[in-house]
Amino acid sequence: MDYRNLLGIGFIILASGYFIRSLQPANAFPQGPNISMGSNPIVSWAGYTSSGNWITIDTMQEDFILTDLVLGGTSDTCDFYLSSQNSSGNTSILAGGGYRNDSYRNGNSQFTGNFNSGMKIPAGTTVYAYASGYCYYNISGYYTHS
Repeated sequence: MDYRNLLGIGFIILASGYFIRSLQPANAFPQGPNISMGSNPIVSWAGYTSSGNWITIDTMQEDFILTDLVLGGTSDTCDFYLSSQNSSGNTSILAGGGYRNDSYRNGNSQFTGNFNSGMKIPAGTTVYAYASGYCYYNISGYYTHS
């Protein structure tokens, strides 16, 4: 075999090795929020509240992203508010929703609030709920790092 053929084959092997070593590993960027709180970091609270009562939901230990608020019941009306204070005041309202019962629903009503981008509740905030009417509620979201 001619030395030029051996030299050409050697050069191709060297160039292929260099090309393969120059490839960088692929890193996927997250499509949603960075969550390192476990494999299922969803947290939810559910319950029932009657008209005119303030109840304490929780004090957030980490920043909390509120994603869903679902209200249901058989009463005529339900106005439900999440607040950072357990007193009346529009500046402390975090989220709210409600429904009005009508004859088309046969006594069962529901409100569903999906906060697609999420609503941040800072760490250390105590969340209270208030209802005008009788409401079953389900609040869900996830904790995240700031």
